[in-house]
Amino acid sequence: MVRDGNDDRVLLAPWLRDRSINRLIEVAQYRTDERNPIFRNNPLVTCFPGPLTHIGAQAVLAAEPEKRPRDFFSLPVEIRKEYAEEVKYVFVPAPPHIKAIQRIVGIVRDSYRYRNPNDSAFERSLWRIVMAQAPIALSPSKGALGPASGAVMIGPTGSGKSTTIARSCEYIGYHRRTHEQFGGRPCLWPSFPILRVSAAGRTSERQLAVAIAAELDSLSEPHFENLFKKSADHVLQLSQMLTANLVGAVLIDDVQLLSRVGQRLREGMLNLIVGTMETSGVPFICAGTILLQDVLQRHRSQSEKLFAQGVLEIPPVRAGEEMHDICMKMWQRQIASLKMEMPPWFPNEVTRKTAGIRRYIAELCGPLFVQMAEENLKAISVGYVRDFADQQLSGIAVGVEIMNRAYKGQSVDSYQLKKYEEYIDSDAYRRQVLIRAARVKAVNERRAKKEMERQATKKTSRK
Repeated sequence: MVRDGNDDRVLLAPWLRDRSINRLIEVAQYRTDERNPIFRNNPLVTCFPGPLTHIGAQAVLAAEPEKRPRDFFSLPVEIRKEYAEEVKYVFVPAPPHIKAIQRIVGIVRDSYRYRNPNDSAFERSLWRIVMAQAPIALSPSKGALGPASGAVMIGPTGSGKSTTIARSCEYIGYHRRTHEQFGGRPCLWPSFPILRVSAAGRTSERQLAVAIAAELDSLSEPHFENLFKKSADHVLQLSQMLTANLVGAVLIDDVQLLSRVGQRLREGMLNLIVGTMETSGVPFICAGTILLQDVLQRHRSQSEKLFAQGVLEIPPVRAGEEMHDICMKMWQRQIASLKMEMPPWFPNEVTRKTAGIRRYIAELCGPLFVQMAEENLKAISVGYVRDFADQQLSGIAVGVEIMNRAYKGQSVDSYQLKKYEEYIDSDAYRRQVLIRAARVKAVNERRAKKEMERQATKKTSRK
């Protein structure tokens, strides 16, 4: 048994006692392929998959529907049209998505660097919880260089942030691990490598804290949410809950929505996140649209701790190879004709009509393929796609034009820049404006120089 001195009691998390009797537990399974000696003997790390290579991350992120039946194009149009929605489930990861999922897995792993139940000092910390018969906030582990810090994921709406977050949770495993032994000795203790909540609808510190507790409850049913009815110290209560349950990291989505609450409330919610990180040693990963930058800039002192482990930028699909790859995958789901190949100009037109926003790409391609099938087309023209896009995407055409201009560094009215602030990075826009101005200046100078040389040559020839 896991013992504390001469104590022969089992190291048992108090809130698992009843569930252990009913055997309503998910027993942790451990890897034996851990290559990092720091984590090799840490069951809190080996109970979920290891770090991802570039190819491995790409495979985890990528998604496309199942293969169609061989006789698909011989089916009636009405049946084939039912497959048009498949484009919504196509996801072609770009380098930023791959980097993001690798970083998320790395943050979760590193959070357990100084939390190893096989270490006698950490084991004694767990025994303190057993003796208290309730969750307590464990002090930052000996050896840690400082309080935990977080990371931030930022990108426009529809750029693939939510997909990356969901795939990260799926890869790590979004469920409770119940450990029945530490160091080869019996115990019963839970761990949660990652928790995910949304900031949507949370307009106070308590609401955000309760949301995190409720998410933990949904995975374990110990009713930690009730803790927040007894105390106003949400940082302490949240830290007790996270550390006692050996949570690896907390991922909060839609954090840009904090910009809609008053400054005092917003500051309080950011203080809750930062304070909990520092007290518990559990890192937080905050994700949001471009508007999240505005939240971070208004609260510099808190934001520096929120993104100390990096800012993961998820931009729109870039023109060129990235857009070609996603359009090719989309085209493979077209329903008009087996022999129709994707025109070489198609990716450029999709870029022009969608500004590289993945959601818009799917909203264009699905209905386009339906119309192509209804009209029994064997080929399409640039004009055909443009006319269809103008009609299908008329509601977003103005916004797409503004985004395209901003991404190229062309002048955009300040009102429009504000209106589309969840899509346009104002700092990046200003940089692009300066870059474009420098390029235009260089081109004009070269032209002026050539004109002067031409005039000089002309005068010489006259003499």
